[in-house]
Amino acid sequence: MVTAADHTLAKKKHVVSFEVKSLQMPLVYPFVTAKRRVVAACDVLVVLKFRDFAGLGTAAPTLALTGEWVEGIVSYFNCVVWPSLQSTIHEFFENLESCYPKISDFPNHHQHQTRRELLNLLSENQKVAPHNCSAKGALECAILDLFGQVVGLNFCDVLAWLFVGTHYTRPQIQAQRINSSATISLGSADQSSQELLRLWSIGYRCFKIKVGGDCGHEKLRLQSLLQCLVSLDTDLKKSLVLSQSQDMLWSVRLDANESQDTSTAETEAISGSFLLWCATIFAPHLEMMEQPFSRLNQISNQRLAKQWKVPIYADESLFHLNELQNLSSDSGFSGAVVKLTKAGGPFQALKWLEICDSKNLQPMLSCMLESPVALTAAVGVARFWVDYCGKKLLADLDAVDLLKTNPFKSPWDNRKTGELPEMAQEFGLGCHYIDF
Repeated sequence: MVTAADHTLAKKKHVVSFEVKSLQMPLVYPFVTAKRRVVAACDVLVVLKFRDFAGLGTAAPTLALTGEWVEGIVSYFNCVVWPSLQSTIHEFFENLESCYPKISDFPNHHQHQTRRELLNLLSENQKVAPHNCSAKGALECAILDLFGQVVGLNFCDVLAWLFVGTHYTRPQIQAQRINSSATISLGSADQSSQELLRLWSIGYRCFKIKVGGDCGHEKLRLQSLLQCLVSLDTDLKKSLVLSQSQDMLWSVRLDANESQDTSTAETEAISGSFLLWCATIFAPHLEMMEQPFSRLNQISNQRLAKQWKVPIYADESLFHLNELQNLSSDSGFSGAVVKLTKAGGPFQALKWLEICDSKNLQPMLSCMLESPVALTAAVGVARFWVDYCGKKLLADLDAVDLLKTNPFKSPWDNRKTGELPEMAQEFGLGCHYIDF
């Protein structure tokens, strides 16, 4: 299904047009977790056009997690967001014309004013309606992408200019290597091993393994994956003429998606024993685990945290900024999963990272099954946080390599697989939808 809305304001020299399209991008293999099974990534593309520029953003509806679906997001944009914000968006970009083409040419007072107006626009987007975080994130991304193109800033510099202030000057740094994990879905031992082999062959060395279901079946699957990793590690060391005694060249993260049963004392004991077994077989290469228990069951999480040293990251417990703000120090979580889809956009995600920093929580920037547009925005967030601010950050931004095809040209097309790309040299995101 393809829907589009093209709304313009009459009697203006230049107008901002708004379009919405639903996209379906097939996956290389089914994506299976304890909560869902999908065979294609369904995204909603938002396009803001002004002059010869086109700002892009995409929303990833995840009904099982955020309650959003494709038709609902399209309707939200056409019936709620654009009627509410079109005048504000148009006025903001029309005012930029007097200062076009580069923000570096703006007088200081005009930079301050422009920054205030842009922050107000982003704030209004968040207030239009409750929830709808992925939709809000798509529009925020499109606004910032379009702004960067109009004033001559790449996406990372746009975030820095907004977050730090108009006095911001980009540090003279070299982009750091930021590795990402790649997800291995639930399935049979053979299926999981085939996924691992494919991801290893294209360059990944960190793997986020989904766990859930029968503990006996999962033990067989995880043992098979471990044997596969050890074999691949041995072969790689031979090819590199490295000593077999050197550290293994791979790492593992586990993601339970709240799947571990704690309904009775017996099932909680079984779940706890299984998780401790996981930590043992993958030691010392297990980096972390995401949310093993229900967001409603903090006690089991606290008990597990006392029994093992592997960091536990909150994911499903955090869908709103206030939940992160209110996360107690005795929750058992030592890290937090940050997603643009949950935060409501790239600039909002920086607020989440700032709170993580203040609460001494190690953040991991992650994603849903999303397009290269949303993932490039996430890279902008990661690059600002790591390269510009010097902070630590885990990355789990692998969705591009789970897609069989996608209709975008982006910085992801030219990068070493397993690592985050550098931001494009062009202004804005540097992403292009090939149909435009």
